[in-house]
Amino acid sequence: MSWYLILKLVHVLCAVAFLAGLIGRGMVRLRIPHITSIQTLQEIMVLVARFDELLVIRGAQLTLVSGLLVWWAGGWPLAAGGHPTWVLVSTVLFLSQLPLVFLVFIPRGKAFAKIFGEALAQQRITSELRAALADRAVRYATVYETVTVAIILPLMVLKSF
Repeated sequence: MSWYLILKLVHVLCAVAFLAGLIGRGMVRLRIPHITSIQTLQEIMVLVARFDELLVIRGAQLTLVSGLLVWWAGGWPLAAGGHPTWVLVSTVLFLSQLPLVFLVFIPRGKAFAKIFGEALAQQRITSELRAALADRAVRYATVYETVTVAIILPLMVLKSF
């Protein structure tokens, strides 16, 4: 077995982990609006954080690194005949998620942590916490993240252009 095939397998496994994290986190988050207990919400938020830390964040990082290694080892072109290839389009789509980390996820996550801490201290789900849980910027950023991965996956598998 060649190093290229091993790298390719690693890349696919990393992409699967990333995708599993996105799907798992999304499914768990669907239950959040129906939760009435702060203790239950706390347990759910721990689960969401685990999906984020172990699968989404690490999976995305490892997918990018392994993808770049596969691109380099395979000698895939970024353009052919003056047109971008699926490799370039996929990479641009993947990297387009990066600003969301710094513009939405990190700052909104810090604000959420403060509001969540206050609600935990009061032992109740506050209106501020409900508003933070329904943050449209986070929702749209999460949807964008999921849609870009849903576009990249067929590009990666089909290599159509």
